[in-house]
Amino acid sequence: MITLLLPLLDGWEYFGQDVDIRLKEKGWNYVPAHQSRVLYEVDKPGWLFGAAVDFHGSKYSTLRIEYYDAVKGYASVTLSPYGMHSGGLGYVKTSGLVLALYDEENDHYTVGFMPAVPFPIKASPTRKARVVFESYDMDSTLYGVEIAGVVITDMDAFLKSLHEVYGINTLTDLLKR
Repeated sequence: MITLLLPLLDGWEYFGQDVDIRLKEKGWNYVPAHQSRVLYEVDKPGWLFGAAVDFHGSKYSTLRIEYYDAVKGYASVTLSPYGMHSGGLGYVKTSGLVLALYDEENDHYTVGFMPAVPFPIKASPTRKARVVFESYDMDSTLYGVEIAGVVITDMDAFLKSLHEVYGINTLTDLLKR
């Protein structure tokens, strides 16, 4: 898997580390009913390692990962506490979907998308990938947001270093002889 080679490659960087701090600084931890908040947006290709949100609000609220799919066009992975709970996912993580907290009495929920294999993102300035929280029928307060991934910042440097790691330039030269 190419993500295991990242320490040996050039032209990439992590994204999403201090999202909680950024949300609080901008006052984004409050999301009114029937409104959405873009939590993170990327315009470069890469991989999403995971996204999670801990919130007080409606069990029908959603965490949505929007991305561009070469076959379908725009698509999304959508998680709601109610949908996951009623679908029998409970607290099982094997699917990559995580329902870590489901407290109807206090309207407190935590959902996450933690794929076993990093989720590829085909993003560009014209096809951005986004992580969005959408409040449903009541106001929501975001207690925590975690998003982690990698974007390729310099495609030429990335591909050149990938070729070097795999010895592709050497192999191509040998085949030409």
